[in-house]
Amino acid sequence: MSNRLPFRHPLFVDNFGLYITTQQMDHYLMRPEGKDNFHSGNIDFFRYLNYCRIYNYLYDVSDKHPELAQMYWDQELESLAFMYKKRGKVDSALKKLQSRNAFFADEASITDFPSGRDIDEDLS
Repeated sequence: MSNRLPFRHPLFVDNFGLYITTQQMDHYLMRPEGKDNFHSGNIDFFRYLNYCRIYNYLYDVSDKHPELAQMYWDQELESLAFMYKKRGKVDSALKKLQSRNAFFADEASITDFPSGRDIDEDLS
């Protein structure tokens, strides 16, 4: 699907600017149950979609406003991590996401994912 597109190319951008990239979607579809989960609307896909939206939001914030958030490799956990100020603008935006159950989507909260406009209000 995305072999000719740049790594960060958005596949789907919602009305509020939150998105999943072509590479993220390809990665999901290559999972053993990925295509079936996607086609059947399995909750696992929607959780992945929400994680991608959050990751991309944090990535974009850290890229545009490095003083607000930074991405780094956590040696201890051996994983990618984000760092931001406690009680800062990014923390506030993430709490807004979390309060709307965006981190751990279930069937009731899939359509309740908050808008990028709501989040960006905290960054202005």
